[in-house]
Amino acid sequence: HVMYVWVDALSNYMTALGYPEGDLYKRFWPADVHLMAKDIIRFHCLYWPAMLMAAGSPVPKHVYAHGYITIEGEKLSKTRGIIIDPWKITAQFGVDPFRYYMLKQPFGPDWDYTEDSFIRTLNADLADGIGNLLNRVVSMVGRYYDGAVPASGPLTDTEAMLTDLAAALPGRIDAAFERFRPDEALAATWELVSAANKYVVAVAPWTLAKARQTPGGECAAAEGRLATALYSLVEALRLIALYASPFIPATAEALAGQLGITLDDAGDWDTRTQWGQYPAGTKVQPGGVLFPKV
Repeated sequence: HVMYVWVDALSNYMTALGYPEGDLYKRFWPADVHLMAKDIIRFHCLYWPAMLMAAGSPVPKHVYAHGYITIEGEKLSKTRGIIIDPWKITAQFGVDPFRYYMLKQPFGPDWDYTEDSFIRTLNADLADGIGNLLNRVVSMVGRYYDGAVPASGPLTDTEAMLTDLAAALPGRIDAAFERFRPDEALAATWELVSAANKYVVAVAPWTLAKARQTPGGECAAAEGRLATALYSLVEALRLIALYASPFIPATAEALAGQLGITLDDAGDWDTRTQWGQYPAGTKVQPGGVLFPKV
């Protein structure tokens, strides 16, 4: 190993911050985490701490080394032509689907990229999952309430499949990021997508819409349940957009736009993550298909 290269390179972490007296150095060092691929942990976990200790400087608090992306088991290599071309993929499918697919993979071990798995994920999670859900909900609000989201009635055990999951999400997502596992945070968010799709089937708003035309008490009961169902679905979509925004930011903003809101409408983070923050009476804004199926 050519040792001086690493002395020169690693010291940039501190000298770029104005070591030893610069304000940035005093503010940002020691680093909370060094994030890197596993092939350079020797230099960051042995040489660099030794240099810092010798200089009397504090060492980084964490080092997190992730695995390799492979193609048919082979590590990516520009010189060998084993590559994933992000420009080509995003030109064909868009940036957010590519971001979603890459961030969904396990962040730690090696994993193998294939175009087939990318397309399957795009169709299942994005087109059929969140895209179809948004389209159905916005269409039903337009059809049954002239586009204005109704106020929710009393919640029942059926809504608990959404509200209980939503209440647990902030803690689960925080814990996932603390462990450097964005894939787990994304998976937790998509559990709410799956639950909302199951809720549509369980509640069957189209059946309630027919029942509310029946004379008598059944009409009022169906009206109340329909309003609660559609409000609950819109609120679930609002939270999905909020939690998905670090992963697929353009899509999250487009989703919120179709709900007639922006992602920062409800104030601070703790407030925005609470159930029931969607303003009833807001008009939905139907838009294009979020993810065309491939």
